[in-house]
Amino acid sequence: MNENKSNELKKLVPVRLFKDNDKYNADVFVSVNCNNYLIRRGETVMVPQFIKNELDRAEVQRKKAEYYRDEGWKQSLIIQEGKMTVNEVLAAVDSLRPNEIGKAEKLGWLMDIESRIYEDVYQTHEHDGIGFTDMEKIGTDDSTELFVKRPFSEIYILFLCSLIDFYHAEYERYANDEALYETLYDEFCRYWNAKHISIFKTKMKG
Repeated sequence: MNENKSNELKKLVPVRLFKDNDKYNADVFVSVNCNNYLIRRGETVMVPQFIKNELDRAEVQRKKAEYYRDEGWKQSLIIQEGKMTVNEVLAAVDSLRPNEIGKAEKLGWLMDIESRIYEDVYQTHEHDGIGFTDMEKIGTDDSTELFVKRPFSEIYILFLCSLIDFYHAEYERYANDEALYETLYDEFCRYWNAKHISIFKTKMKG
């Protein structure tokens, strides 16, 4: 790690942890590389940036755990192998977020995220003959399989849920779903990058 990066992580930044009279009442212990902090809830305190980063990471994981528990998420969707179909995604989304939004609009959202995946992941790496989703079929055939396999295929559900939250002006829930979506999307990208050769590296070698 260079000196500038190290100094940036050591810079003191303010944090304020939520406090109530129930489960979020106790002080929070954080330890990173033998640097130990006990942080009071309900007070603004100054901590190094690397401690705040760890708090943010833990908060994302906490929200993800609550998402699975509070929404009654079906674990079978996570542990199964293979791809999800358009119909499976729409059914899961409508179960988690009852809504009056038309199917055509939700299909458009699916096309948006599939286009992002194509641009960010598929066309930037060698893919060993792996085909990509027929985009036109997303709007015409509910049995069409989407590109990302389980367990990462949850990104489709989180993406649509976040947009429904925004549509309904449920901004706190939107922020939670958006954070979970981006976290899982990044995990998928790292997984794909580890398994497939970047075409940019190939061009440089050539």
